[in-house]
Amino acid sequence: MSGAYKWLGGIGYILMLIPFANIIAPILVGIAWILMGRDVQRGVMIAAGVLIIIIYVVAIGVVLSPPMMLTSMLGGFVDPTALSSLFLIVGPLMIVLALLGFIAGILEIAANFSAASTLNVKWFRYAGWMRIIAIILALIFVAVMISSIMSFLREPILTQAPPTTFPIAPGVFWAMLIGLIIVALIGVIFTIIGFFSVPETPPIRGYYPPPPPTRQSSRKRLDGNSATSNIDDENVVVVGYL
Repeated sequence: MSGAYKWLGGIGYILMLIPFANIIAPILVGIAWILMGRDVQRGVMIAAGVLIIIIYVVAIGVVLSPPMMLTSMLGGFVDPTALSSLFLIVGPLMIVLALLGFIAGILEIAANFSAASTLNVKWFRYAGWMRIIAIILALIFVAVMISSIMSFLREPILTQAPPTTFPIAPGVFWAMLIGLIIVALIGVIFTIIGFFSVPETPPIRGYYPPPPPTRQSSRKRLDGNSATSNIDDENVVVVGYL
């Protein structure tokens, strides 16, 4: 079973980095997490895989809804309220998609840490930490952008003049955006390596192999064997004397 999700997950995350080929990537990634969760009996992996597939279906609905409604509008009868109806449909779907995406990101981080501890693959742990850093950077980036936009819009109200410059420098904007993309990309690469590093026979949950013998325990074992051999020699001598 491990061979199936090993290749599905690795190839799925690789396809995420390739334009147009990433259309089928969420299906492969979701199935890989579900199979891994069933194999090692971890519910967080199954939940992450199921939610990734659900987000894929909702995203398809968001993408296809506007063209379908616009096609019906161009058929000859244009309803004045058609555009408002379009926004009423697409808007909630976008909100649901954003909420599901945030939850899926948290579950995917938990699934990476769970895979690292269950399968003893360090790359999943590295991927989890890189995703945490990416989320922190994303929150900082969004906060800075919202603050800058609010300041940009508030300037005409206070000065009664059109705004002159955007509060955030372009260099800072691009540095933050590129840094966020690089960190997220490294997290995906670590997950790819993690899936390809999954052992063919994953360890059984709840089984821990015995620790290797230490020098002190080996010495005690040798002393015990020596004492046993001395007792046997004395018994042989006594029996011979008798």
